[in-house]
Amino acid sequence: MWNTIQVVAFLLCVNVMYSHALWIPTGRRDEINFQEYPGGIWFGTQDLACVSKIRAKRFVFRSPIRIAHRLIYYRGLIFEWGVGNENSEKRYSYRDEPYVPHCEVRWEIWPAAESTCSIEAAKAFTRSYKSRFGDYNLFGNNCHMFAMRLAGMLKNGDC
Repeated sequence: MWNTIQVVAFLLCVNVMYSHALWIPTGRRDEINFQEYPGGIWFGTQDLACVSKIRAKRFVFRSPIRIAHRLIYYRGLIFEWGVGNENSEKRYSYRDEPYVPHCEVRWEIWPAAESTCSIEAAKAFTRSYKSRFGDYNLFGNNCHMFAMRLAGMLKNGDC
């Protein structure tokens, strides 16, 4: 499966990315004023153990590295990729609540950017994501990459 060098490299990358994001304040959905920035693009995260239905109480070990599922909030919808059954063709979701709604989402307090793109453009990007970028891959094509690519497309006005 994975060799030691791949695991160490992955953990190092996750640690660097996580430490970079520590200064960005987050809040629950009811604490964020999404209406103040109607074209705002917000990043959010959910606890990966909750999303993947891993029951933490079964494990004694707790990872010091925060691994999370990343989402995008844009114009009233939450966009996700890499959700659902891994054998399913449809690994995306866009709706008014997360794919796994019982897992709390922590949203960044300020939008990462603003966009004039339509909600339909964001939906089309999400639907075509797999055909454009390929299957889900833990290291190279995961929910974080989807969120950054969607946010980049929206921010750059490539809609």
